[in-house]
Amino acid sequence: MFLVLTFSASFAKAQPVPPTPAPEVDTQSHFNLRVGAATNADNERASICLEVAVWSKLSVEGCGNGSGILHNSDGGELAHFRAKWALWQASVPRGNLVVQGGLGFAELQVGKDEPGFEFGDPTGASAAGAEGALSVQYLAPFGRGFEFIASSAIGMAYIRGADKLPTAPAKAQPFASFELGIGW
Repeated sequence: MFLVLTFSASFAKAQPVPPTPAPEVDTQSHFNLRVGAATNADNERASICLEVAVWSKLSVEGCGNGSGILHNSDGGELAHFRAKWALWQASVPRGNLVVQGGLGFAELQVGKDEPGFEFGDPTGASAAGAEGALSVQYLAPFGRGFEFIASSAIGMAYIRGADKLPTAPAKAQPFASFELGIGW
């Protein structure tokens, strides 16, 4: 009996106990609205972003200060329109962390907003071109399927006609942004 107990005790000590993983938090933003600040804007208006999930890893997003839609103020801005793909995601305390890559286009505006996008030589105060971005989002649920969202992005836009605008900015337009908002 003593040998059986000794053998059982030594066998039990040899078995490692796996760590208990952190519980996964169910957050999948289907639609979110965020407000914050962005570089490349000189009219002191907040940056507004609207993101809609097309599929679990794919979303489309538009960010800008609302010029031409919410107001008609003059002033510079770099508006963004892109598709985003979730490259990596992980559960973290009280939420999820998501890293997304984005491709799309940006519109550089240096005066009053005009309808449409000019991808070639501009005839007015705005020009558009390709952009790429990398963003990090933290999503924390707060009940009934809603979540708090903190988002930060960096990227680069190449706007071929930028040097032909009235203020002749550079063709390469680096940018960064930070927004807070809610999603569902």
